[in-house]
Amino acid sequence: MVTEMATINQIKAKLLELEGGAFQRLGDHWLHKRGYENLNAIGMTQISNKTKTGTPDTLIIQNNGKYIFVEYTTQQLTSRKKLETDIDKCLNPQKTGIPLENISEIIICYLGTLTPEDIYILNEKCIKQNIILSLFNIDAIALSIQNSYPVLAKEYLSLPLDTGQILSIEEFIKKYNYNKFSTPIIDSPLFLDEYFHQGIEALLNQQFLLISGEAGIGKTQYSLSLLKKLQTSYPDKKIYCIFNKGESFLDEITAYFSEPGDYLIFIDDINRLNSNLDYLLHYLVENDDKRTFKIIATIRNYAKTSFITKIKQITTYQEITLAKLDKEQLSTLLKKIFNIHHLDYLQRIWEITKGNPRLAVMAAKIALREQNLSALYNIASLYDSYFSHYHHVQIILDNKKTILTSGIISLFRVIDFKNEQQIQSIQQIFNITLDEFRDNISILTHNELIDVFENEIIKIADQVLATYLLYHAIFVQKVLPFPILLEYFSNPQKIGLLNDAIVPIINAFDHKSILNQIQPDIKSYYTKILSNQHSQEDILLYLNKFWFAIPTQCLMFIKDILDKQEKIDINWHTVDFDFNTSNGQGNLIFSLLSKFRHSNKDELQLAINLSLDLLATSDDFIKPAVYEFTNTLSFKHNDHEIGYVVQNIILDSILSRTHQGDNYLYTKLFFIIAAYYLKAEFSEFNAEGKMVNIMRFRFPTNQPLKEIRGKIFKQLTTLVNHADYQVESFTLLSDYIANMKFNGGKIVQLDMPYMWDLISSYFNKNNIAHCLLIKNYQDQLRNMHLLSTQLIDNIPAIVQLLADSHQERAERKLSYEDYQKYRRNKIQKYTGTITINELNYFLQQCEHLSVVSKQHKQYQLREIISSCLSNMITSYPHHYPRIIYTYLQYDELFSINPYYIITTLFKICGVIETKDFIDTLEHKNKEAWLTTYFEHYPAENINEKVAAQLLDHIGQLTQITAVPNDLNLLDKYQPFHTDLYLIITKYLYAKSRQDMRFLEPVARLFDQNKIYNQLLVYYKNDSEIIYQCYLAILNYNSYFDDDGQLLKNLLENNPAFFYTVLDSILQKSTRLSYDTKIPCLKFLWDKDNYIQDIEQYALYIYQKDQSYFGGIFHKLFIHDEKTDNLAKKQHNFITQTIINNIDNDEYILFIIGVLDYLSEDEKLNILLVLLEYNQNINLFKRIQFSPLSRSWSGSLVPYLEKEKQFLLKILPYLNKITLLNHKAYIEELISHKEQEIEREKKRDFVDMVYY
Repeated sequence: MVTEMATINQIKAKLLELEGGAFQRLGDHWLHKRGYENLNAIGMTQISNKTKTGTPDTLIIQNNGKYIFVEYTTQQLTSRKKLETDIDKCLNPQKTGIPLENISEIIICYLGTLTPEDIYILNEKCIKQNIILSLFNIDAIALSIQNSYPVLAKEYLSLPLDTGQILSIEEFIKKYNYNKFSTPIIDSPLFLDEYFHQGIEALLNQQFLLISGEAGIGKTQYSLSLLKKLQTSYPDKKIYCIFNKGESFLDEITAYFSEPGDYLIFIDDINRLNSNLDYLLHYLVENDDKRTFKIIATIRNYAKTSFITKIKQITTYQEITLAKLDKEQLSTLLKKIFNIHHLDYLQRIWEITKGNPRLAVMAAKIALREQNLSALYNIASLYDSYFSHYHHVQIILDNKKTILTSGIISLFRVIDFKNEQQIQSIQQIFNITLDEFRDNISILTHNELIDVFENEIIKIADQVLATYLLYHAIFVQKVLPFPILLEYFSNPQKIGLLNDAIVPIINAFDHKSILNQIQPDIKSYYTKILSNQHSQEDILLYLNKFWFAIPTQCLMFIKDILDKQEKIDINWHTVDFDFNTSNGQGNLIFSLLSKFRHSNKDELQLAINLSLDLLATSDDFIKPAVYEFTNTLSFKHNDHEIGYVVQNIILDSILSRTHQGDNYLYTKLFFIIAAYYLKAEFSEFNAEGKMVNIMRFRFPTNQPLKEIRGKIFKQLTTLVNHADYQVESFTLLSDYIANMKFNGGKIVQLDMPYMWDLISSYFNKNNIAHCLLIKNYQDQLRNMHLLSTQLIDNIPAIVQLLADSHQERAERKLSYEDYQKYRRNKIQKYTGTITINELNYFLQQCEHLSVVSKQHKQYQLREIISSCLSNMITSYPHHYPRIIYTYLQYDELFSINPYYIITTLFKICGVIETKDFIDTLEHKNKEAWLTTYFEHYPAENINEKVAAQLLDHIGQLTQITAVPNDLNLLDKYQPFHTDLYLIITKYLYAKSRQDMRFLEPVARLFDQNKIYNQLLVYYKNDSEIIYQCYLAILNYNSYFDDDGQLLKNLLENNPAFFYTVLDSILQKSTRLSYDTKIPCLKFLWDKDNYIQDIEQYALYIYQKDQSYFGGIFHKLFIHDEKTDNLAKKQHNFITQTIINNIDNDEYILFIIGVLDYLSEDEKLNILLVLLEYNQNINLFKRIQFSPLSRSWSGSLVPYLEKEKQFLLKILPYLNKITLLNHKAYIEELISHKEQEIEREKKRDFVDMVYY
């Protein structure tokens, strides 16, 4: 509180020092920020702070034609008499030239004080003239400057109340180098010359330059050096650097970047700006012609993906990625900057930093200080040596109370003093009073080791430092006893927090020493929760977090679960193994077992065996087991360095259980794992806080990789001809062959000996599926220039047709259309050689291919079979019944389109015999064959009898697959039955009561004929069917008539149908909303009497659903591109319907609901219209001034700030006696919005993750 009073007193003291002109300049600026526009400084000279005679001092012109007078006085002993004189001048039309009825408000800003009686007398004087008086004394102005407009204090009072985060280059470097945890910026950086040209070129062409690379790589050094070069080349540029302190700098953005000019802004670690980034970007996108912005920003690799997604939505960018130093460059750096030449030191620093400049600098400083190579052989000692060298850290480490407090903050990550439960827990668990805790935080703050938000929320400034301090608190000074932490944090809600704090310590410091310290406590607590009969889930959660300390106990617990599993017989042949391997996450048993990938080989083997044993006890375990095998236990980028130990154990364990295919469960599991292991490229996901890094990698094609792939191919040789696994074998090999080109020549060559063995020893040349695989494999090898000879001779013709068409098309260099023509000719030629006696064998081959290929080749097979039957019927016309009967044995599987068969029958036996023959058939697709018959019936042969047969056929349809695709086929029948369309549509309409899909051809007909008169041609004798079908189709398919054109045309003939459609939609939807599907009604705006029609529509919807929270009516106001004419019509409608229904508050609220879809100016104009005709404060308070729903990314603060600015925009229009209640309500909303902004800023700070 002392600090705040001091600040207020400083502002007041500076205000009292101002001369009249300077005070008026500040006052005008202050009023402008409060929402007053069109200010005319009548009492000031144009280009100085000198005052001149005039009344008022400042004149404000409002949009409604009214005026606001502003008077300023700097007299410290302000008297009522002085202000009364100023008011009298304002009320004198002869002095001002403005009639009193045109003055809405008088504002007086003064630096003195008045008594309540003075204020009352002055206020009454203005009320008598129906004028509002607003008095702002020194306290009101000072408080407003401090809390809302601190930038004014810096500009007019020379008080730097901003956060100090926007700096010059020199200021930034000074601040940066003061941070003892950063690598100092030097004047002559090494090895960056090649990047400078790229950076300058990028900024000439792009608005945003992103500098990426690993932490410590030199991104900041490079960026600042680039800024200096640009400053020299372009001296007129306004260059600023953002130095992130974690505090909001929204006001500073406006202050620093509002002036005209070309701005170049540098943001270091842009991923850490969080909400401030949103403030900055949202501000910069809304620039004008007088300002240009270019940004240079550094970013950590882990945050790059999500940031690029965000920046792409705003502007274009170019990225420069800085690489690590190579060994020679690192040696040069150490020699030139640190004068380190000893080969042992150079080698060791290279080994522990691998070219990272920041780590290298840290290591070099330790080497110079310690003059002892052993100091570089322990990472823990490196941190100890580095951090303990600095006075600020040493102060904390030397004080048990401050190390306790810093450890608590590091443990909780964020301390919120408004979270009473958290604060009470800290006091109770760690035996520390609130006063002691706050005192220690003050010490940490003074030493710049923590970030503080609004004196409420605390966190350690740097993650490495947080880990280091927590390590000291728990394991060195032991002020945070681990058993106490375990007791408090090991419940399911908090266990993750403790684990997340301990694991980084174990990774960074002496692993064995720390593990030896915590292992007894972890084991003891496990024994405790086991004996207390905690739930299995709670115990598994605990073991998942601390498995590394008690691995044997983990395995024993899982073994106990296995022993208690109910023994049941499972028919694994009926279980579905075809699922996405990414499903199944979250099973704590398999999650725990998968963690043993980080254990020793023996324990991993035990974990895998337990996983496989458990898998056999329940089919519910399939998905979680497979998930862990293909995710947590999958390939990691460094697995090749340890000879693929994990994958070999998994694969060997599964293979030992398949028993050459006799065990169905483990053989199916083998195929799932094999498909994953045979890939050439893998992905590794690593989570860092809220970020997920995805690393894609390939392994070197060495002997260990060859051996693991060899095991898979060897197992395939025993399964490829196994009756139970032909489909799986074909699928696995087909996918492998299809991906050969992506896998690359090296991996394919690695596998070739195994594939040769498979082909030469186990493939059956009489098996058409085998031949297809060989043909595709052979074609891929040739395409990759790895094969020049044939693998097999006399490849069956059907295999040639089914082989990879993309490959053949590429080889022949044909366009898509030319290739299709070439392919049809090939099919015709091949199928023309098949005899009747060979037909059954041919279809058997197709059946076999269809089964093993799992639908992969179905379309091609149908095409070949259709061509074959057509050719055969043409060649053997007298045997067509035999040919078709033979095919129908397989029709259940293939269901070919009978077009070729029927059109061929037309040619050889005529339409009548074709019909008679189809009638004799009994098979599943008979109705579809008859439909095809009528679709392609020759027009010249149609008569009334045939038309009647068509009607009879459609009337008796039962199968949806037999419904005509296009009703236009009826055109050729229409001359023989004028009501053909009408009758068939009625048939289909009646059948749609059982299956709405019967109306799909009618819907397509309506889509093709959106003009009502065109439809009337088809339905002139009963046009009502059009409306019936329209409603039925719309009810079935909400996307029908999406553009509303058909409805528009139907309404021209029957306007009342509009409300029938609305009723249908209302009956279908339980809740009307923006998402309710409805034909587009924007044609209503084109009508001459649009106001009347749309008002009727609005009233109808309002009466059905009295909700102003959105709805189908509001869709009328949403347009991708709104023309000025449309905007004018919308404004006219809203204005007129409000006036027409001015006493219907509920309807007005319903209409006002469209404000969310209008621009701010449109909203404001509508509100002013409402206030002109209806000043009911209760109605006003029910208006939603903020959006009912929002969608945003990043921080919510910029959006809330925009909403607040809109409210401020309303205020000046409420300066009337009759609207004082309205003004008070808007001011209340502004206050609430400011509180919401502060809450969001707090949430942004808490959510900010550092690494």
